[in-house]
Amino acid sequence: CIYLMTLITSYGHLCLVGPSRIIGTHADAQKYWEALELQTPSAGMPTMAGFCTRSEAVRPPRSKYSPLSECLVPVMDHDCAFVGCAIGEGNHRVFMAFLLSAA
Repeated sequence: CIYLMTLITSYGHLCLVGPSRIIGTHADAQKYWEALELQTPSAGMPTMAGFCTRSEAVRPPRSKYSPLSECLVPVMDHDCAFVGCAIGEGNHRVFMAFLLSAA
């Protein structure tokens, strides 16, 4: 009975609370475009290490852009189609509780 209650509450928590997000500022976008303009055409595709090309925000280590959540997620694990959001730093512990109670 306690496993079922844990399963339901952790699933509800996962559906309502998404992963933590990295919000880019206008200054981040400005730095992104300045770094992009400094790239030379002969160098090939710009690497832009340290920036997220989709959100134009400064990208910390282990962060990744989530197309499902449409944001930059710190310490991203994966996009979970069953829950309908990305699993990252903000909801990884609840996701593990959900998996353990479902097993």
